[in-house]
Amino acid sequence: AHGDNENAILSLEPVLSQGKTVQDQLRAQHAYMLALIAQGLLNEAVQRGLAVLEKLGESFPSDIDRNTIVEELNKTEDLIRGRSVESILECSLVADENKLAAMKFLTVTARIAYNSNQNFFPVLRMINISLTNGLCPESSFAFASAAFLLCNHGHRDLATHCADIALALLKKFDHQYEHVVLLILGLSIHQYRQPMQACLDQIRQAG
Repeated sequence: AHGDNENAILSLEPVLSQGKTVQDQLRAQHAYMLALIAQGLLNEAVQRGLAVLEKLGESFPSDIDRNTIVEELNKTEDLIRGRSVESILECSLVADENKLAAMKFLTVTARIAYNSNQNFFPVLRMINISLTNGLCPESSFAFASAAFLLCNHGHRDLATHCADIALALLKKFDHQYEHVVLLILGLSIHQYRQPMQACLDQIRQAG
């Protein structure tokens, strides 16, 4: 299997070199990231995802410290706070192709960067895109991940609100990303909202 992934990467190189635009390369770049992940090369996959995102207009700071994280977290809180679930569901759908592609790459990048500060910025950027450029299926993952981050930083009320938004977006987009959203919420804010057995059942359902 390891050799198959290496061969997959080699087969993608000509596609990437021949692609004239970022859009031409997106499918190959996505496949390249998945092949790196399958080999356990998570840092390389994250760096490739960030490089693609920069080409799509979504750049991130190279040096991330606690103050930077808190500042970005506060900006995101300001975007969400005071907005009802219903008002967010009424947001338009994202129409910009680059933003839509960015949401897909942000999702993959955030899922494999969970153990580092690099996780924060993809998730917070996804919230920003969802609320300023429009919603898409990946928005449910974004709000679930935001609930996880906010819960870990003691912002349980806002984490609860993000969890409610994530579940509402699941329904709006025909339960795409349901397994990962339920897993994220079951491991975070739902532990404070419902009995442990219910959380365990939710996690098993996600699995």
